[in-house]
Amino acid sequence: MSNEQIHFIAVTVFLSVAFCALPSTLPLDCKNFTDCQSLLKFKEGLSDPDGHLQAWNVTSFFCNWTGVTCHPHLQNRVIALELINMGLRGRISPYISNLSLLTTLSLQDNSFYGDIPTSLGNLSELTYVNMSGNKPEGSIPGALQGCHSLKIVDLNSNNLSGNIPYELGQLKNLTFLALSVNNLTGVIPEWISNLTELTNLQLAVNYFTGKIPQGIGSLTKLETMYFHTNYFEGTIPASISNCTALRQITLTENLLTGEIPAELGAKLYNLERLYLWDNRLTGWIPVTLSNLSQLTLLYLSLNKLEGEVPPELGKLQKLEILYLHSNDLVSSSTNSSLSFLTALTNCSFLQKLHLGDCLFAGSLPASIGDLSKDLYYLNLRNNRISGEIPDGVGNLSSLVSLYLQDNFLNGMIPVGQSLLHLLDLSYNNLQGSLPTEISRFLNLALSLNLSNNNLEGELPASIGNLASVQAIDLSENKFSRAIPSAIGKCISLEYLNLSNNMLEGTIPDSLKQITHLTILDLAFNKLSGNVPFWIRDNQMIKHLNLSYNRLTGKVPNTGRFENLGRSSFIGNAGLCSDSETLGLPPCKVEKQKHKKRKWLYYVLAISISCALLFFVFVVVFVCLRYFKSEIEESEASVLMASPRHYGSRTFTQRELEIATGGFDEANLLGKGSFGSVYKANIDEGKTILAVKVLHKEYKPKGYASSTGFLHGSIGYIPPEYGQGIEVSTMGDVYSFGVMMLEMITRKRPTSEMFSNGLDPRKWVLSAFPNHILDVVDISLVQEAGAKDVRGALSRLEQCCTHMLDVGIMCTEKNPRERPPISLVAKRLKNAWKEMGFEA
Repeated sequence: MSNEQIHFIAVTVFLSVAFCALPSTLPLDCKNFTDCQSLLKFKEGLSDPDGHLQAWNVTSFFCNWTGVTCHPHLQNRVIALELINMGLRGRISPYISNLSLLTTLSLQDNSFYGDIPTSLGNLSELTYVNMSGNKPEGSIPGALQGCHSLKIVDLNSNNLSGNIPYELGQLKNLTFLALSVNNLTGVIPEWISNLTELTNLQLAVNYFTGKIPQGIGSLTKLETMYFHTNYFEGTIPASISNCTALRQITLTENLLTGEIPAELGAKLYNLERLYLWDNRLTGWIPVTLSNLSQLTLLYLSLNKLEGEVPPELGKLQKLEILYLHSNDLVSSSTNSSLSFLTALTNCSFLQKLHLGDCLFAGSLPASIGDLSKDLYYLNLRNNRISGEIPDGVGNLSSLVSLYLQDNFLNGMIPVGQSLLHLLDLSYNNLQGSLPTEISRFLNLALSLNLSNNNLEGELPASIGNLASVQAIDLSENKFSRAIPSAIGKCISLEYLNLSNNMLEGTIPDSLKQITHLTILDLAFNKLSGNVPFWIRDNQMIKHLNLSYNRLTGKVPNTGRFENLGRSSFIGNAGLCSDSETLGLPPCKVEKQKHKKRKWLYYVLAISISCALLFFVFVVVFVCLRYFKSEIEESEASVLMASPRHYGSRTFTQRELEIATGGFDEANLLGKGSFGSVYKANIDEGKTILAVKVLHKEYKPKGYASSTGFLHGSIGYIPPEYGQGIEVSTMGDVYSFGVMMLEMITRKRPTSEMFSNGLDPRKWVLSAFPNHILDVVDISLVQEAGAKDVRGALSRLEQCCTHMLDVGIMCTEKNPRERPPISLVAKRLKNAWKEMGFEA
């Protein structure tokens, strides 16, 4: 064969191959292809700011367009449309339903709006729909039942409303149904039990109400259940335990009540994550939860759970996070300690442990130092824990956040090996000085709060090594001497509070090196010298408090000082300023020509003062004479908590109350300027007395000191005063507690309901802590219940629990068991902050 023949054959073969390939490489007219025309119509209604659909035109083959996939054997038929996160905006065109062989529709994370076309129900081959992260409105089209091949429907994070259409119950092949983060309402339909192929059901963050149906237990293939942030009520159905494939249950932020079903721990051996926080669950933590050997996350916080923490939870060896905070959990009844912490040392993967805002008492066990080496978050705030902080806490080498505030801890601050980022030991009774090693174990700290303790001594210069710290609060202690200039090395500091100490010396100029400082509070110390001039040029400082020190000199009126007020400098007698807004005396010297007028003012003021004193003297003299005549006319008088003598016989106040019919108006003989006179029948009418009840402000001079009588109101005076015990501050604490109980319950201690040994304290204790709203003033409950704010009633209950707890502590019968008033103030201040207000 010649070379010419070979060349001819080669050219012929090449042209034949090229001709055969022509339909798939050259542009085709869209008029002959319905799918192509439908895609162009779909594009017409869209805004495409990023140009992702720029290639969608007739100059190229539509099967090669961005996001379009055609059938491998039917080249002109579209089977998948995937336009994910392209910034597209517009309505979903009904022309999309002409893609009759479409199996996959992915439009997530764009800005599609309007109604979902009902014509989608014509896509009988559709198996996957994802429109999450868009803005479609209206209801879920029931026409989707026509897509009987559907397996996955994801409509999360849209603006859909209405009920779940019953037609979805016909989609028997559905394995994934996600409707979270919408505005859906109604209840979970009973037909949900028909979707037996479901493995993932997401209904979270909607407005669903009613009970979780028992039929949910028919979904035996279910692995994930997201029902959180709705308004579901009633109990958790025990039938959920039939869903043995479950790996995650999320029922948080609902209105669920009752106990946690013990069945959950008996069958759900595959469960890895259990979220039940922020409901109204009661009862004890089921011991059966210890059977969930695969459990890694357990959230039971913000409920009304009570009793002890079962030590069996220590069997959960894969547990990583345990949140039990904000419940009514208590310490062990046998040894009044937190012994269950010892059991948790078996949880070798534990990373976060939150037990704050409960009723735990007793001391921390030394075994706390044996908790997981992976533990980086430990929170035991706002309990009743006492004793010293075990040194073993310092052995938790991974610990970065430690919260032990609002307890009764004492002793020294332990020095450990961990590199803490957040340390809060405020509102305790810690003593001693701030360790010089603080820079070692707080080298990476972001926040240090040791306020409201009894710490003393000098602030160590090593505090300046906390280069990463953003907030330091050492207020309400007894620190003395000078503020170390090394504190200026804390260059990341934004908040510094050293108020209410005994610090001396000048305000260090090194603070000007802290360029991000926004809050500086040095009030109530003994600082001297001038107000630093560098503050004028520091525009970052938003709050400055230098009040009640011994500062002197002139305060500038320019720069940052222009926006400050009187409260920043009050209590410094030596300060002056030319700015009226600072409320300080002017620094200018009085001119000579004003001296005569100044002396005239002095003379006039002294004259007026003398005249007023003379007038007051005359009034007092007349009142005393009149008071004496009134006393001589009275035949009997009664003062609170005191016996009264008649001849050789003693009458108690209780006897006089009975004799006067409870000082009934029917026995009122008359009223005077200083009291009222009642008729009293003694010994069944054999003896009649006139009993005069003096107003306590008109008691004769020297009367109390000679008789031991006490002023007061019925129900407010502590019981020990009636036994002859001297007046003390513990009596004031008792009276404060009674008023606290009265304020929340709106029941006076003299109410008729308090008889036969019942008093306000016993009444409140009968409802404490699980039925607080039964004793709270009904008007407060009605007002909170009427508010259209999620959690309003729960916040009321939380607030009242704090305040009634204070009232109960203050009204202990034994004065030695009452807290000092300083601790009462701390408790109330903390409760105020816990409710989200500034203390």
